[in-house]
Amino acid sequence: MNVPHAQLSPLISQLRIPRRELLKQSGLGFGALALAYLLHDEWLLGAEGLAGSDTRRVADLSANPSHFPGPAKAVIQLVQNGGPSQMDLFDPKPELQKRDGIE
Repeated sequence: MNVPHAQLSPLISQLRIPRRELLKQSGLGFGALALAYLLHDEWLLGAEGLAGSDTRRVADLSANPSHFPGPAKAVIQLVQNGGPSQMDLFDPKPELQKRDGIE
């Protein structure tokens, strides 16, 4: 597909923008769109926030209830920093003693 650059698009050849510059500008444009979308969802950029109303949401960091109840009744967490692995602690291996020293 050896087509000269001028034949691909007259607009691109008139602009004379290098490929890297074109990708950089379009990437920044998509980033700005994503940021505007995120800020609008948080009511920071929407019409409600810009109108000066006092109903803007504040970042609430408290725990929110989940959509579904959790299936777990209790959790046991074992933290063993620097200790033997869990296989060495919880699983007796009598066969390992029998085969000790055998290749």
